[in-house]
Amino acid sequence: MAIRQGKFLNVFSNFHLKEGWRFFFVSSVDDLDTIRNGWFLGDELWLWLDSRTSMARGNRARSKIIAKGRKRGIEIYYTTQDFNQIDVRIRRNTDFLIYPRLNKHETICRARVEDKHGQMVKTIKFATRPIFRLYDTTEEVVELDEEDDEDA
Repeated sequence: MAIRQGKFLNVFSNFHLKEGWRFFFVSSVDDLDTIRNGWFLGDELWLWLDSRTSMARGNRARSKIIAKGRKRGIEIYYTTQDFNQIDVRIRRNTDFLIYPRLNKHETICRARVEDKHGQMVKTIKFATRPIFRLYDTTEEVVELDEEDDEDA
């Protein structure tokens, strides 16, 4: 759980968090549809919302659920190898893009934050050790359960 303005928030994720974080693991469309009031952390989200399959029935259902995030009180943070891999409906609803750069020892990250129009908003600099301890950087994200997509 996380805290924002004195309220406890749920943390949902498609990867496993360590260090005592209480979170809800999301691995199916049904799981995705239950997300409310909190943060969704999506690693390699293009696996679930690939722009090349944007018209596929399952992809439409998943992107519709994600697009409802604001109505459901969800802040969505996700990673992708390339922004254009993500379904266009999700790209249009993305407020900020963050481009991280690690130093050669991978101990410090300097991240450039841009708005959706490519204008730099700020640069963030932080130590990576506390972040890297939260999850396994080699964990592979599983694709959503296909059976749930058929019901969508």
